[in-house]
Amino acid sequence: MQAKPFKQKERLEACELGVLIYGRNMTNADGSIKVVVKEALKCARSQLAEQKNLRTRQSVTDEEIEMLEDKYLGKDMPENDGKTWIYTGFCYQNENSAHNERCENHPNREFLIKRYLDEINNKLSQFNEEVQNEWKADKELYE
Repeated sequence: MQAKPFKQKERLEACELGVLIYGRNMTNADGSIKVVVKEALKCARSQLAEQKNLRTRQSVTDEEIEMLEDKYLGKDMPENDGKTWIYTGFCYQNENSAHNERCENHPNREFLIKRYLDEINNKLSQFNEEVQNEWKADKELYE
């Protein structure tokens, strides 16, 4: 094997790269490399990404809820409940209420959280799918 310095424009091709291992009892009787040696070599390669867990309602923080309420301030009001909500600049108020019904939190808060979780979980699912494909490709390549 030859080593070429990086300053030259000629670089080693993928087929020219390799590892030389020297030692006793590294192969089985049939000539195949022992499992212990393969596992030791796997430790030297780059680590694969781990899958991420999908988010649940319990994992949404108060800061995220506050961010959602700020983002959708006066927007996405609930419909079909017989109430007409408006944002007064101070609080949410039901226009049809005889008792001047008011609410400091967004009246459609759970809908906003559910939509947020759907968006986040879609991104996480795509990431996990890419990780799964990377694992499959790695398994086919090294095993």
